[in-house]
Amino acid sequence: MVGIGSPGRDPAEHRIGNVLRDRYQIVGVIGAGGMATVYLAIHRNGNRVALKMLRPELSGHAAHRERFVREAYVANSLDHPGAVRVIDDDVADDGCPFLVMELLHGETLEARYRRNGQLAPREVLAVGHALCDVLARAHACGVVHRDIKPDNIFLTTQGELKILDFGIARVRQDGRESATRTGHTLGTPAYMPPEQALGRRTAIDGRLRTSTTATTGRSGWPSAFSSAESSACISRPAHAGKRCASPSVEACARCAAENASLQ
Repeated sequence: MVGIGSPGRDPAEHRIGNVLRDRYQIVGVIGAGGMATVYLAIHRNGNRVALKMLRPELSGHAAHRERFVREAYVANSLDHPGAVRVIDDDVADDGCPFLVMELLHGETLEARYRRNGQLAPREVLAVGHALCDVLARAHACGVVHRDIKPDNIFLTTQGELKILDFGIARVRQDGRESATRTGHTLGTPAYMPPEQALGRRTAIDGRLRTSTTATTGRSGWPSAFSSAESSACISRPAHAGKRCASPSVEACARCAAENASLQ
């Protein structure tokens, strides 16, 4: 994955040097989010891995622990190269659960377009094709990701696409599905499909919003507050962004913007 954090800037760095379960030595911080910190670790056999650990303040909550650990089983159930493979899971001595994942080299789609501006039409179409391939496999397995966005799409240096973070995915098994608690809408408002915001769980599709962002370099509904974003994704078309040189990609972006408003 992308670079290791700078020393002394993240409180999570106090774990650097620790050896978990006599197997994984933490050697650096790859990144940190609201739920977890991702470390660079080395297994005792010398294999380098990404180790994702739930934050201590969340580890005492059963719901957070369950959501965190289930990511491993959901991702592995797809058996697809576009889903990040989880190698192991365990619990640290202080009670924080962790996942051991394949180590990726490259950058997220968000990092790519922030670095380069809007992506070239050919690259947008290639990303879209690869993304749809992974999502088709997920849906065939009864899995709906529910948080497709540029920051959860990883582009490797080998030219592969990987979908990250299946932690809030909805899974259907044996005719039953895992459910979100009543009154809770999960996902990122700026990239949330209107059908998801409205609770139409059988028709969630976040691909257009992500493709529009990659094409124009702007997120779907910039807003200061997530509640305003949620309202916007239901009632207003997405921003069209800058004009693109390719008519075909312009048409895709225009289609995405128009479909943001439910008929």
